Amino acid sequence: MCDDLDKAANLISKECQHLIYNFKYNMTHYPLFDEAVIKYCSNDITLSHECESFAGVHGSGRLVICLYDHLPNITDPTCRYFINQVQVVAFNDWRLTEYFVEACKPDIGIFECGRLDDDNQAILHEPGAVISCLSQKHNLLAPQCRKEIFRLAEMQSDDYHLDRALYFACRDEREHLCGYVASGNGRVYRCLYEQTSNYMMSPAELKCLQKKYKSLEDQCKQAVRNYTQMTMSDPTLDFLLMKACEPMIQLFCANVEVGNENYLIRCLIKHKNEQQMDFRCKAGIDHHQITSMKDEAFLSQQFRKKCTQEINEHCFGKKTKAGVIQCLADLMLRDVLKKENKITEDCRDELKFELLQRSESIDFDPSLAKACQKDIHRYCGDRTPGNAQILDCLKDNQNKISPSCYAKLRKREKLDVILPENDYSLMSKCATIIQKYCSNEKKQNILSCLRRNINQDAMPTICRRVLYNRLMVLNSDARFNQGLIDSCQRDINKYCQSEIVDNEKDDNESDEDKDDNGDDDKEKNDGKDNNNNNNGDDEVADRGMGGRIIQCLRSKYTDTSITLESQCVSELVDVIQTSKIDIKLDIKLYESCRKLLKSECIGMDQEDCLKLLYQKDKINDDVCKEQVKRIIREGQADIHVDRALAFACQADVLKYCNDIPIGSGKQLQCLLSMGKSVTSQCQNILLKRQELWKSVSKLNGVADLTEQIRKSNNSFYLFSVILLILCVMFMAGCICRPYVRYSRVRKYK
Repeated sequence: MCDDLDKAANLISKECQHLIYNFKYNMTHYPLFDEAVIKYCSNDITLSHECESFAGVHGSGRLVICLYDHLPNITDPTCRYFINQVQVVAFNDWRLTEYFVEACKPDIGIFECGRLDDDNQAILHEPGAVISCLSQKHNLLAPQCRKEIFRLAEMQSDDYHLDRALYFACRDEREHLCGYVASGNGRVYRCLYEQTSNYMMSPAELKCLQKKYKSLEDQCKQAVRNYTQMTMSDPTLDFLLMKACEPMIQLFCANVEVGNENYLIRCLIKHKNEQQMDFRCKAGIDHHQITSMKDEAFLSQQFRKKCTQEINEHCFGKKTKAGVIQCLADLMLRDVLKKENKITEDCRDELKFELLQRSESIDFDPSLAKACQKDIHRYCGDRTPGNAQILDCLKDNQNKISPSCYAKLRKREKLDVILPENDYSLMSKCATIIQKYCSNEKKQNILSCLRRNINQDAMPTICRRVLYNRLMVLNSDARFNQGLIDSCQRDINKYCQSEIVDNEKDDNESDEDKDDNGDDDKEKNDGKDNNNNNNGDDEVADRGMGGRIIQCLRSKYTDTSITLESQCVSELVDVIQTSKIDIKLDIKLYESCRKLLKSECIGMDQEDCLKLLYQKDKINDDVCKEQVKRIIREGQADIHVDRALAFACQADVLKYCNDIPIGSGKQLQCLLSMGKSVTSQCQNILLKRQELWKSVSKLNGVADLTEQIRKSNNSFYLFSVILLILCVMFMAGCICRPYVRYSRVRKYK
């Protein structure tokens, strides 16, 4: 009856409301109330020394509060039922909890959050208003008051009726959006929050929820935001999460000190993909992570404290946590590329943890999820979020995905290859190899270390697959290989300028947070294809440009008439050697000769097989033939990119040619000049390679000659000389013809 009247508070007079409050106050402080508590809960009171001390203090109301604090430990069903019935009365008004009054009286006065006296009987009794006011200022409260606020919030998280501000703000939405959800255990609160926005729903469901979201009152949305902000500040207030994860906390996080709530949730996140992890706890952790991305207000206190300066200076105005994370990620990437220090080490450490989380699931990257929604459905429909499954699938199909998806995915990939410690897939699937071979390496050098150890027997297949994907990214697009770009910039400008079609800088700050403009913007975009989104960096002018730059540099490297800068040669040799690990890493060669490899090169070294077929003139595909010719010339330009030759002549290079710089075939010419001084093993393979190089130099007709001249850097000069020779011959013919004719006529006469 009392609860029903309380629910109708906005319909009854002020006098009646105050009488309701007086009734509840007198009931909870009446000595017979404590006697009833003792009657139903005597066994459990004796089991708790803390509660037993209040059993003799009648009229304080503290006994029932103590029992509620120990509700999970109450064994008597009758006592548990009684406490649950009483809680609706005892905990929906701050003035009924003695601890709260004592702890928060000064703060209530300082922040003008309400009254503590009952002198004015005309004051309207508004349950929850004071707690709501203090909750919004919880960072400024005295420690003892903050503790009570969090304790009340924990109580309220069990049943949303106890959070009076939330209840009165959202009761209409609760009826028509979550009417089917039973109250208790935080279910109504979770239902209400899930209706605000859900990135993982189908487009139709999302559109429907967006229309409902516009009908939510601002007061309701603000109440949900305030409550969620508190649970993000202290995850132990999330009743469902703590209930589902209590055994897992004991298993994985028992060493986390009480009071370090941020470390507790981080510990759970770190272990959520362990085999022993309970699926209910994992679902709760995922929900916590997804929810945290929806509003900038949900940044953890630890993150906000360490990154305040960076957020205020560079990311001010971002409305979601996801937008703040991407903004800071762009800033960190620019710091690395331009060797700046706009982000402090403390903030960088916090950001790395967030980026590692983001790369674990597409759910935690709403901007990428929205841009790639159709591509996920088309290419990754059989994958589930988590363990980077969908992200790896998108990377495997990056040549097929839409431009808007590719643009966002490309930024994530660049961050992964430049700062591989943020790559969840690589760090988790290669954890054993990293621990064994790369534990002493700097974090940014992990990719290079793994590449050096790629042929280790201990490397798991799943790790090798992920590593191949990252190496393909480096080898197929110069824009991802910052070391190559930095070292070869002059040579690119000099020899490969024609391959550059745009000057895009994807490390520049971009508006990844443009979805923050609210549901109106989302509704306007409903039904539109993501492919038509041409704003900002959502389009990449030319996907193949980076690959063409690498091909151009490799072709100049094989040209003995051109000398690239030494630092560029070192980076380029690194790229070429990487492509020798597996023929699939030489993407142009593999794609051009795939059919031939499947039919002629099964069960043998595929690159050597292609070279042999070329030498025997059995390659009919012109594109494949050109690619094979390229790798032969690369071996001719540098002994180190021909694995068989490098292995056979390793000792001879160290003995005779160690002081000769690599590139332009200089070390090879040094070995050839040694003649029979080199070892027999090296001599034999050199003879075989010379025969192979002669086959590349062969010209089969005028067509080959024309093609070779066309590809030459001096093609204009050569064609000019040929034309000049033809002109001279023509002029000579014109001049000499009359003289020859005159001689014939004279002889005839």
